[in-house]
Amino acid sequence: MRTRSIIHAYTLLIPLALLALALHSAPAPAQEGTNGAEGQRVDALPPAVRLGVRVEITRRRLPISPTLVIVEDAHDYLRAIAQWSLQRRFPVLIDDGSDEAMEDIARFVRAYKPEAILHWGPANDAPAGARIDHVHAAIAAAWDADTYENLPERWSELGFAPPGAVVASENDPAWTAALALAAGRGQQIVWVDPVRVPVGAVLNQQRLNAFDSALRAGLNDLDYPWRDEGDTIDALAICLNMPVRITQGDRGPLALTDRIGRHGDDDNAPRYAWAGQLFGDEATSAYRAMCALFLQPETFWLFNGYSGEPPFDRFNMAPAAEALQMAGKESITLDNNPNAGVDSWRRRAHKPVDAGFIAVNSAGNAGWFQLHTAAGARTRAHTSDIPMLLRPAIVSFVHSFSAQRLGNRQTIAPRWLEQGAYAYIGAVDEPFLHAFQPPATLLGRLFTPAPLGAAARLDRSPTWKIAVIGDPLITIGAPVLTEPAEQARAPVVTLDGAASFDDHLNDALQGEQYHTALRGLIMLGRDKDALELADAIRRDAPDAWTPAMARSTFFAACRQGDATECLRLFLDLDDESSHDPLIVDLMWMVQRPALKMRPSALVIDTLRTRTRSATHGEDGVLLARALRRIAGGAAADALLDELARSTDNAGQRKTLRDEMGG
Repeated sequence: MRTRSIIHAYTLLIPLALLALALHSAPAPAQEGTNGAEGQRVDALPPAVRLGVRVEITRRRLPISPTLVIVEDAHDYLRAIAQWSLQRRFPVLIDDGSDEAMEDIARFVRAYKPEAILHWGPANDAPAGARIDHVHAAIAAAWDADTYENLPERWSELGFAPPGAVVASENDPAWTAALALAAGRGQQIVWVDPVRVPVGAVLNQQRLNAFDSALRAGLNDLDYPWRDEGDTIDALAICLNMPVRITQGDRGPLALTDRIGRHGDDDNAPRYAWAGQLFGDEATSAYRAMCALFLQPETFWLFNGYSGEPPFDRFNMAPAAEALQMAGKESITLDNNPNAGVDSWRRRAHKPVDAGFIAVNSAGNAGWFQLHTAAGARTRAHTSDIPMLLRPAIVSFVHSFSAQRLGNRQTIAPRWLEQGAYAYIGAVDEPFLHAFQPPATLLGRLFTPAPLGAAARLDRSPTWKIAVIGDPLITIGAPVLTEPAEQARAPVVTLDGAASFDDHLNDALQGEQYHTALRGLIMLGRDKDALELADAIRRDAPDAWTPAMARSTFFAACRQGDATECLRLFLDLDDESSHDPLIVDLMWMVQRPALKMRPSALVIDTLRTRTRSATHGEDGVLLARALRRIAGGAAADALLDELARSTDNAGQRKTLRDEMGG
């Protein structure tokens, strides 16, 4: 009953307001004769809901093609987006040759399920002129405008007003996200100087004030009201590699995305827009923006690591699952107390998780999270337990400090992002429990449909410590919207000079470009075929086999859960890759079931040199118990002694010593 009230509180008025909202927010010719009562109903809606309805109607009305275009660099990415129009949109992803890009593209393919995938090879020459000019031209083309300067006039003809603005620098690699979000959502870009402070650092007040002043000056240059919630510009997408944490006054680190969009640095400064932040290299930034524009989560994983005692009972996941069912979502994996300890988590995480929206409640710090068992015991999971994702995901992590160290891959938020999350809600410091939206409330707000940047925040709250990483205008559907009921569709796209991705793969195989072929199969989601090709290369062309091929294929083997093949590929890696924290963690994750039975001595010998600092004791105990089963107690105790002497951590050493003689 509580869940119904959460949803209905925001949605009772929406169906009556749809016509008026469509007239003012969707890219269609303006109409006259709006009913005055409906207009009053629109005005009565909360600003966040009005914003979400504007975004959702626009999203549904812009036809999207079931075509994915893959390019090799940012120049061709820009060239491809310049092919967007009001008649067709299609996702564009950058394959820069890295395994990170390969994995992101594969996740996107599994979620988007394109009917056609095109490879658009590089143009002969990079476009002449300033990047900003080409970005502006692409945004204008997406809205069938003659020039970027004429966009306001064009939008007026369409009866459309931009829901937000995008903040970017032409010298920051996240400009690729800015281009996509501006062209895709209908927004102008506020260009600023790059903020040359790393994402994982803390932005001091002087630099913060300078950035905010530049942003506000840029907003003043736009043609739309922006100073109040509910006017026109109600969202800010900060597409910059700059700190997620800021200092302001003496309240410790705060979230940049809760400070930007407010008038001034007073604790209770009023909000005029909801902010989110996208960062990363050109390929990663493009991926996160394309996910925000083209994907809608249909599969959900809810994991409650809290006890059922007050005040934690407010975060029970059962009402969240009910909210999803009410919204017509059927694919829901619910791990609620009393079945939510670390063993339950690892049973899920042993295999890649196929969820587009993930909500987790836990306690802990930046590198570990605590999960309660049915008996009330507190069990501990670590960053290394964060699973592979089969598809891009929005992650809400109710937990202190999870986004505290964005520059450290061995902490929680960076690992989720590395595994493919395109949006993340988490704390940059200790926010206390009341700062988070309970999962049922968050989902209820999202389905109203308040966009992510607004749904994740408490209304009328002071500047605080919850960061929104990702496009603030992400919506996940709106069951109450009946017109337009579905996403408009465009036909499969053809582009001059583009080849089907299958032809691109065949050319690579014919030219004995085996690594290109392996990566291409993985991008298409054909992991089994990639593993078969890898086996054939090792067998029939062993001189062509390289450590780089082993690294790319390792991820496919992990997804297949093939422990034997993972070990084989791991042993073919170069030294740098075999010490990569993500690869080492995946190796342990895949081998864990075998270690609990009778693994080969080779598995134990390989992993004994790859224990993780955060779990050195736990890793050692797991190895020793496996070794005891196959080689006896003396061998196991010798291993425990070796590992105990190799650490300076007294707690880890005690864990290992206590296991001796077991």
